[in-house]
Amino acid sequence: LHYYSIGRPSTAHTVSLVSANTQSLITGLEPDTTYTVSVDCDSPFTGTLRSQSLNVTTLPASRFLSNVQASHITSSTAVISWDPPTSNAGQVLSYSIGYGPSGSDRPMKNIIVFPPNTSLILTDLNESTPYVVTVSAKTFFGIEATGSLLKFTTQSFTVHPNGTLAAPQEVKVGEFESHCVLVSWKSPSDPTNETIQYNVNVQDNDSSTVQYTTNGNYIYLRNLHPEHTYNISVSAVNRKGK
Repeated sequence: LHYYSIGRPSTAHTVSLVSANTQSLITGLEPDTTYTVSVDCDSPFTGTLRSQSLNVTTLPASRFLSNVQASHITSSTAVISWDPPTSNAGQVLSYSIGYGPSGSDRPMKNIIVFPPNTSLILTDLNESTPYVVTVSAKTFFGIEATGSLLKFTTQSFTVHPNGTLAAPQEVKVGEFESHCVLVSWKSPSDPTNETIQYNVNVQDNDSSTVQYTTNGNYIYLRNLHPEHTYNISVSAVNRKGK
């Protein structure tokens, strides 16, 4: 199989296939680019036979992500939001938000958000610190990234008059399968603080912590490894980011 972008035949790529294959997945293509594709068949009886050329145009780079921005920035929190897709919304499986201090050598932390949510609150930030954020969408077609970094700087520390939000109550594991588990909890007992987001931290012995966010009192954790032990904790966030 041969393919190259339109007007650049000198950069043709070749993929070799065994005779039993009648399809091939081509990766590493540029978005919104037209490629010419053809297939050669090598036979000891007829030599090399080439198919007619087929022109294929890849999809634009950002169909599911747009207008990513940071707002309501405090000394320890920031709201990250993005516009929902105007079409094909059902094809988005989840959003992945990576964030960390700008210039740091440490791996970025990662948070998973499930549709229809298109925002989350980062709650463990350091004061007066520049941060970088990346947002990507997992779709039926693969992973789509924004292609750029969002940057913001947290404010200096200020003292809030209200206390911290009470923790969620009675965290339980309900229905579960080898790769999926239902985690549920009750809302914090303090009625004076309105909970607007729950952070669910999941960690096993072989990996770093992955954080999920939800607005409800339960979450289905997917893509888990069978016969692994996971540590799960749930925290509540109010409108002040506590």
